[in-house]
Amino acid sequence: MIIQEIANTNPQGVFNGSATMLDDNTPILLTLEPTQIDFCQCKCQYDYKENVFAKVGQEDWKNDKRSFLFKKAIALDTIVIKLYKNGIELATITDDTYGTYYSTFTEQPLYVGFVLDFEKVYPLSGAGEYQIKAVKTIMGVITEYESQKFILKEYSDLAANNTVLIETYNTGTILSSAFDYKDLIDGGWYQAFRVKGILLPKKPKLETDTLLDQDYNKIQVQDKIINEWELETYPIPSEISNIIIYDNLLANRIIISDYNLYNEEVIKEKELFLNDISEKTTYLKLGRSKFLIKFVDKQENIVKNNF
Repeated sequence: MIIQEIANTNPQGVFNGSATMLDDNTPILLTLEPTQIDFCQCKCQYDYKENVFAKVGQEDWKNDKRSFLFKKAIALDTIVIKLYKNGIELATITDDTYGTYYSTFTEQPLYVGFVLDFEKVYPLSGAGEYQIKAVKTIMGVITEYESQKFILKEYSDLAANNTVLIETYNTGTILSSAFDYKDLIDGGWYQAFRVKGILLPKKPKLETDTLLDQDYNKIQVQDKIINEWELETYPIPSEISNIIIYDNLLANRIIISDYNLYNEEVIKEKELFLNDISEKTTYLKLGRSKFLIKFVDKQENIVKNNF
């Protein structure tokens, strides 16, 4: 019987080690050495770039804003926010030139915030790739923050096609959050994300309340129609979806604008109420997931009553 030892160095990493083979071509595994894989999942995440738009002097839904909130530990800590264009530092944020700058808040003096307003950015610096970075010195420890990259373009219906804008205003407290939005600013702390997706056409749902008369005929007491909505996203990275799911959708106000050219209705700045997050589909090779989020109308006034 002939035994032949073979070394397998499969470049795909299916198996790396040594084996023996009998003369009838039956392999016998002897040892297994783990294949070294040099892979960073963050690469999949940070390739993500968000489209944003501006149309100076036009409706709010044609002009994107993005918010950034930071927290100090003590008053002596520092947080320096900078705006970059195409990888080059454009400005240090100290005023309202590129948005609305909050050096502090009355109810939260250790917070620092900035609402980046692309309607202000566009006439000053034009289209391009923008990013917010921050250098935080907290209790003597320096760390850096980098946002996702924003691709700023002049608004057009065609350019914004296949996207949905999620805007929220939060005035409450989320126990799991590092930030407390309670009384932060009047009307609530604004946040927004533009994701690829679609707000599907509304589905009317009837709720009815009836009585039977003495002849067993149904008598209408109250009928109500509730519009149900479904927001279907394209795959997005967890750095974005976690903020949307675990923060934004818990806000006091949720406003959705759909930009799909061939949707059944024109839906802009529609205030909705979260009803369910019914589905999450993960795409492992992309390192991203898509979601199916259900809403109902914020105002339920499609009601007919007889009393």
